[in-house]
Amino acid sequence: MSDEDSPQESTSAEHQTNSASDTPAPPVTPWVPSKPVRPPKSKLSKTLPTDRIMLPKQFDIIIGYSIAFDKAGQKPISNAEVASLVGLASATVGMMNAFNMDVGILQRTDGGKFIPSNEARECARMYQINPERAWPKLAPLFERSWFGEELIAKLRLRSISESEAIEDLAEVAHAEKDHLPQLRVALEFLEKSGLITREGGLIKLVSQASREELDKSAGETSEKLQKKKNDLGEEEDKELERHSLTLDTKSKRKIVILTPPAITQKELDRIKQWISFQLIISDESTQDSL
Repeated sequence: MSDEDSPQESTSAEHQTNSASDTPAPPVTPWVPSKPVRPPKSKLSKTLPTDRIMLPKQFDIIIGYSIAFDKAGQKPISNAEVASLVGLASATVGMMNAFNMDVGILQRTDGGKFIPSNEARECARMYQINPERAWPKLAPLFERSWFGEELIAKLRLRSISESEAIEDLAEVAHAEKDHLPQLRVALEFLEKSGLITREGGLIKLVSQASREELDKSAGETSEKLQKKKNDLGEEEDKELERHSLTLDTKSKRKIVILTPPAITQKELDRIKQWISFQLIISDESTQDSL
């Protein structure tokens, strides 16, 4: 290669270098941190109550199954039959089925319908007499439930905080944070059935003797209230004046009406006239039907 060629080669290399520097660099994609990878949810090992139905409505559903069962002649019943009683959708009622069966409140038949347990029926029967004595009828079922056995064993030794109780249940059930409201509903059932009490953030066990005493006390209170109501009714009757009205002079049949003491003779005559008119209408309608 001659010396004359050297400047040309140098110029060509310089031109290539300048051309490369004039080429714009490709755009740089900004770095965006990837979303944290959440571990897959663990499968629950225990059946939890639903937290999508208000607790009073859950109690209504439990009572509703027994009422519908008796209404159907003690034949297995569907969710729809209970739903019509408690004013909820059939699908909403069905949200409690798994839990109710797990506890023993309901038993599913081969036809997909349900039969309430004897404890549930006793609860419904007592609820119509005294609601305070009704829910403890379910205590044997909740005492044998997985969450009842877990907490009662520890409560026999000492009182525990509500947070400790929830953590214990979460560990046993393989529950996660989203399940905590459902675990609190389980505590509500234990308390409503009279197995535990909650005071100042602590959960305490209610002994069998204490439960029997409370049941007896509630029964006596109910009887006293009923007696007081009957006594008030008798006192009201004593304050009323009795008036006899003759229906038939031949047979001397009479009816007795009770009126306030302040009633005037004019008002009493108007009542007699109204009753007489009603009796005539009733008699005529009876004859027409014959």
